[in-house]
Amino acid sequence: MMDREIVNFLNGELSAEEAERFRLWLEASEKNRALFESYRLADKSSERLAHLWTQRFDKAEGRRILSEKIDNRKVKNVSRKKIGKSSFGTIRLAVAAGLTLLFVAGVLLIGGEDMRISLTYPSISSLADRQKIGFLSLVTADGHVYALDSLHDGLSKKGFRLTVQGKEWIYKPERKIRDSVKLQRLVSPPGVRSRIVLGDGTSVALNGGTDFWFPEGFDREKRVVYVRGEALFKVAHDEDRPFEVRTVRSNVRVLGTEFNVSSYDSDSVTSTTLVEGSVAIFRPGQMFLPDKALRISPGTMATVQKGKIVLTYPDLDRITAWTKEALVFRHTDFREMIPKIERWYGIKIVNEARSLDRKRFTGTFRKETVVEMLETIRKTVDFRYTYDKRKRLLILKEASPK
Repeated sequence: MMDREIVNFLNGELSAEEAERFRLWLEASEKNRALFESYRLADKSSERLAHLWTQRFDKAEGRRILSEKIDNRKVKNVSRKKIGKSSFGTIRLAVAAGLTLLFVAGVLLIGGEDMRISLTYPSISSLADRQKIGFLSLVTADGHVYALDSLHDGLSKKGFRLTVQGKEWIYKPERKIRDSVKLQRLVSPPGVRSRIVLGDGTSVALNGGTDFWFPEGFDREKRVVYVRGEALFKVAHDEDRPFEVRTVRSNVRVLGTEFNVSSYDSDSVTSTTLVEGSVAIFRPGQMFLPDKALRISPGTMATVQKGKIVLTYPDLDRITAWTKEALVFRHTDFREMIPKIERWYGIKIVNEARSLDRKRFTGTFRKETVVEMLETIRKTVDFRYTYDKRKRLLILKEASPK
């Protein structure tokens, strides 16, 4: 059954619900990912193969053609392109620092939108290992991956130039690629925070563990970007082209303003906090209708969970503290602190000290290491821990009996 769905995926014929089931299947095992990759390498544009699977579904003949194509590919040499200290390229399989990166070209349905967007992106398996990568990277629309930390002189490609000024990356598209629907992807892994200024002048700060998609060039009618993770936007005003941020649970439309969006996969909610200006929130997959969207005022947080929106009025300094390199907790349950600490330091936490879940903590951490942070917390509650720096694994244990 998955053979048919693989071909349908490669041909862009899955619905949003089918695409989500396919993603879960892809995550389930290396065997599934290997099967998918074999199809993609065989030639996803093959009309004959697609016809066999989607029309008559002659499985035996389809597998025969697939095997022939794979065998033919095996004898071809694959080249790599070196970029700074890291080695990546246009090949499907690249190895750097002991990490295997598998690149999957396909169709991604973002935010439930009834629109299919072609792009090349790291597979689920490589995304799960981003903690091991530890660098800010750009995945271009043509599938190349660049480790930006090693590109001190910036990056020039056909269609755009990326330069660095201090801690901020400046993206400048060529005039001829404006109105492009092809997406670039900026990956800010756990433990890494970054900033980018887009072609329209909009500034975007990305928290650790965030993926950010933006087009090669904005079109003439509106500016649309996609976020999985957390980002703070300072949107350049353009009355003729509204700016939209799309996430899995909600979309946000603005003309020019400053707001924070948090939409991590590990969280069950998506929150939008308005710092200044005005934003309108509407459901993914729906057209923007002014009278149907929810408008919020500065200082308001709109939290979307299971289709319902709750409005609160949080401390804005706490919400945006991460953009100033500060990790802030205010009477926060420890279980809620864990994913934030993981993303902040780029580590994995295993909590065996269940008594900590019932504790609340208040504190601000800036330049402290994870060990220094733990020792600060231990001043208020007793527990043990082990930290494997090489594996970036932190294990919390109950205090030793006295």
